[in-house]
Amino acid sequence: MSNEIKIAEEMRKVLEEKARELGRESGFIKREVKLDGAKFVQTLVFGWMSNPEATYEELAQTAATLGVEISSQSIEERFSPTSAEFLRKVLEETIKIVVRYEQANIPILERFQGVYIKDSSTITLPDELKKIWKGCGGTNSELAQSALKLQVEIDIKSGQLSGFYLADGKEPDVSSQLNQIETMKLAENSLHIGDLGYWSIKVFREIEKAGSFFLSRLKTRVLIYDNEKKALPVVKFLEKKDVAQLDMQVKIGEDERFACRLLAVKVPPEVAAQRRRKWNEEAKEKGKTVSKAKLAQADYSIFITNIPSHLLTLKEALVLARCRWQIELLFKLWKSYGQIDKSRSHKTYRILSEVYAKLIIMLIQHWILIVGCWSFPNRSLPKAVKHIQKMALFIACSFSNLFLLSHSLGVVFLGFSHCLMNKRKSRPNTYQLLFDIDNEIALPKPFVLSLCA
Repeated sequence: MSNEIKIAEEMRKVLEEKARELGRESGFIKREVKLDGAKFVQTLVFGWMSNPEATYEELAQTAATLGVEISSQSIEERFSPTSAEFLRKVLEETIKIVVRYEQANIPILERFQGVYIKDSSTITLPDELKKIWKGCGGTNSELAQSALKLQVEIDIKSGQLSGFYLADGKEPDVSSQLNQIETMKLAENSLHIGDLGYWSIKVFREIEKAGSFFLSRLKTRVLIYDNEKKALPVVKFLEKKDVAQLDMQVKIGEDERFACRLLAVKVPPEVAAQRRRKWNEEAKEKGKTVSKAKLAQADYSIFITNIPSHLLTLKEALVLARCRWQIELLFKLWKSYGQIDKSRSHKTYRILSEVYAKLIIMLIQHWILIVGCWSFPNRSLPKAVKHIQKMALFIACSFSNLFLLSHSLGVVFLGFSHCLMNKRKSRPNTYQLLFDIDNEIALPKPFVLSLCA
């Protein structure tokens, strides 16, 4: 089966079969109408895929492209608590579909069965939705009365979204479903890279027990043990060693005494100053202050891992750790280009419906990216997404026929060969660092990461 046929079948399965079935089951469709559940979802998906700020009139134009003549007012009237619940069910079906690419084409990633990176992002919702999605209470996205948190994990080798969960905005990352052993992809020889929000020595132990690996930044207040019995905070431990870079076996945690490999390098003063400015600005926005211990840690880049040195050197680990930013940049892509956190409307359930519809779009868009350009290490996802947006209505025109839809996707895939990044000398892209890892000096310095694996 060709890649185009596979994606076409999955798209029709969720946007046609499942959407029509769920439209009736959810009560969104109670009688025969022109705009049934399937056509409603397709109108929103292709309309907002083409233009995330599409008006009701533009959505009506998209519906006409799909063969349904309906007024913009009729579309507006369809948004309700029922439409939101219906779209949520379609989203849940979309999440179940697995699409992956088999080749990473980046040698260092080939050392692992999979390279899983996880993070979360929050979407602020109207306060009226706090019974559906609970926030923490306050004025910004982290403290809103109602907020939806996306918990996402991606295997950057295959492109597969190996984890995609919806959670209350108030849910801590460490206790999220994404950080539960029973839902983690603990295939032997896989690598797991997570933000400090997911820090858990218990999880690290389980990863190691499964024959897998972890690579994580070190929490500020964690105590370090070497051969001596007395534990030290990490900065004092490094100051005592008095070296520019360190790679040694230690034990961490006052109670756990977990054995792992400590990796650390001292950064240039300008990098440390840049970090402190950023941390202070972020803390100020939240009405907090940065601890002295954390400010002191800005002088170092510090990681722990259980990967043996013969499999990954210190230099390689520092470059590989930069890949963690790829998922943050994926969220940035979804918010900047997909506008999953924005709406033209102030109506509560139109907003919630739009969030679910746009998340469906992001998943389908990601399937297309995986199959169409994941084989290019130098792919530019922003360029590729712009290309998909330009071709969205072209895809919609052929949606009713599987063969025509697969052909349209094939045409879209051809355009991805022109959605590539240019090499940079002063600030190399991530793919350049991964390919040129033997020549690249891996000491941290100011850099800009691009959207690639």
